[in-house]
Amino acid sequence: MAGCLVFELCQRIHLLSLQRQCLEYNSPPDQMAFDERADSVPILVRSDPVFVQGLTAPTSGVPFIGRIPAEWRAYSNLVSSSNLHSMGTAFLHRRRSPLGHERCVAIDIQKRRYAPSVDWHARVFSIGTIGRTPAEITSSLPFHDYEGLKFYGIEDPPHEWAVAAGECDATQLDHFTIRIYASGQQGIIHGYLRDDDQITLEWPRSWSTPSAPPSPASSRSTDQFPPPAPLPAGR
Repeated sequence: MAGCLVFELCQRIHLLSLQRQCLEYNSPPDQMAFDERADSVPILVRSDPVFVQGLTAPTSGVPFIGRIPAEWRAYSNLVSSSNLHSMGTAFLHRRRSPLGHERCVAIDIQKRRYAPSVDWHARVFSIGTIGRTPAEITSSLPFHDYEGLKFYGIEDPPHEWAVAAGECDATQLDHFTIRIYASGQQGIIHGYLRDDDQITLEWPRSWSTPSAPPSPASSRSTDQFPPPAPLPAGR
């Protein structure tokens, strides 16, 4: 009996350690979470397990490379009720709703339901303690980006997607941003944690040409990506 209690306590401590790492996760804002630009995708399969590679769609997709933090993969496997079919994690951190509900928020990019779109999967988790297990509260697809692109009128269809790691707003605790690149343009998605534990993602209302192309996703390991080529102005 005592052995079982010790085992359960060790499991809970491990889970809370992963939770803390996810709540405090920070990534350099210029690090790509997802990249399908041809010159950013390495020829060889990466040895670093935080990177994933494949095609953005089973039959009509293009090669991509994405980054999924190891702590998020481990945490979601233990807590999430939905499978982590991720092509890259665009945001991972704690956020606090306007009424003060603190949550762990994760935004992942998922395989396309229809070309040339990518899906954005939002997950929200309650905060666990020694006496309370963390739990997935919501799992939703806030929007599909191609719909936003058609509505706000970039190139149709867009191409050469890249998504930078999201950033927290230090003054508005329910707010975060994710910078995206498509068809040689850049824009910013604004995300919000609502009091009903849903995530709102607002598509960029304006787009601009970046002063310099974003660097490809990279690792602190010695296994690096090749340097990026400039984003094309269009096709």
